Amino acid sequence: MRRDNEILEVIIEPAINRLRLIWRDGKRIRMELNLEEVEVLVITKNNGEESIQVSFNDSLMKDLIVNTKPHISVVWGTLRDI
Repeated sequence: MRRDNEILEVIIEPAINRLRLIWRDGKRIRMELNLEEVEVLVITKNNGEESIQVSFNDSLMKDLIVNTKPHISVVWGTLRDI
């Protein structure tokens, strides 16, 4: 996926519950994530905005939200408020 000079590469390996995300800005890597124990992947399109929501098997992990339109951004945490 390309937005201006940014590229988001998403590699899905459903058989082993793995997801790899690489976000590039030109030749520079802004973020690279190799995620395991992925349970659910949801793509949402709404009013000109698009995002990918990744949920994990681990209940202590917050969902990863990757906004892909109108621009690429990431929202994530490691622990839920208990």
